[in-house]
Amino acid sequence: MDGFLWPPSEIGVLKSPVRLTIENGRIVGVEGGLETDVFRRWLSIFDDPKMYYIAHISFGFNPGARLTGVPLEDERVYGCIKFGFGSQFLRFRGRIGTASSHSDGNCLNPEV
Repeated sequence: MDGFLWPPSEIGVLKSPVRLTIENGRIVGVEGGLETDVFRRWLSIFDDPKMYYIAHISFGFNPGARLTGVPLEDERVYGCIKFGFGSQFLRFRGRIGTASSHSDGNCLNPEV
């Protein structure tokens, strides 16, 4: 993640990237700068293995959206990829279902 990460609310727009290692759709490693420790602690407080799973992946298509610290705009920045972790809406019909919480973050210049 190099754009935003929320919650926890004390992160928002990232000052330094948070690198996630994903295996089989699950976070198995969190590395990076200051925000990394905050995110790692936030995930662990729930003591819920479902918090570490990818719930969804979305693409940002709004050319007017800017990285502002407001998640509903940050996730729509043109050209980004947004990842959601933890709780998954039932309408997605995924295998994760309900987790203790949900977190979103984006990568601003991905290669797909």
